[in-house]
Amino acid sequence: MRLHDIEISTNFSCAGHPRFFNQLSCGLDLVSMAGEWLTATANTNMFTYEIAPVFILMEHVVMEKMREIIGFQGGDSILAPGK
Repeated sequence: MRLHDIEISTNFSCAGHPRFFNQLSCGLDLVSMAGEWLTATANTNMFTYEIAPVFILMEHVVMEKMREIIGFQGGDSILAPGK
């Protein structure tokens, strides 16, 4: 596929517009894009602490902050994959 073909395809994609919001997708978010690049680059499985200690610890910190935002003190959380 040529670069020109990709450009044409993305120009006519409504999901790529920054003001497009849907139940499953929305416009480009730079922070999410950076996270997606980091995830693809690291290519790390998150099965156990031994395989990905840094990412497991990051997951715990993110979930703690999310519980704090909604007003939960302590507890457990799960990040479920998928959309």
